[in-house]
Amino acid sequence: MEALLILILVPVLAWFILSPIVVAYWWFNPQSREGFMRSHETIGAFIALSFYAGTFLLCAIALSGGLERLFAVFIPDSWGISDEDGEFVPIKVWLAIRVGGLMTIGLAFVYWKLERLRDENAEMRRELAARRDEDCDETTRIMTIPEDTADDLSNLQAVQSGANEREADKYPWP
Repeated sequence: MEALLILILVPVLAWFILSPIVVAYWWFNPQSREGFMRSHETIGAFIALSFYAGTFLLCAIALSGGLERLFAVFIPDSWGISDEDGEFVPIKVWLAIRVGGLMTIGLAFVYWKLERLRDENAEMRRELAARRDEDCDETTRIMTIPEDTADDLSNLQAVQSGANEREADKYPWP
């Protein structure tokens, strides 16, 4: 029985320890996550989902424990409810589990939304780079000045410099 317990407990603990590390690595290096998903086409989504589930489950456990300690400051131990079996459950434990779960759901939603925004941002950057490559010929065409316009521009500059010299003769002071 102990061997079976060890066979179950060790992988679960390893999953809890590795899940946040893998998710953090994927957060800071999203190309590796995309590569992982492409290399494991059939089971990649399930493995990724299990890492996310482990991370958020660990987050819920940590938040619930912290909230229970926080609520212990404000809520006395005598306050509580009885469950179906007639056992007394302190209200701080009941409340900490529910608030921790809701906070974890909120964090999961924020994480999901930030991932979508990052993907959209990367896609827009690719589109912008493609448009810049497309518009390169058009920009070169706009930047080149036809010869007759260049001649008119040089004539205009000559007239302006002559006018500036005549203005300088009128006023002797600088």
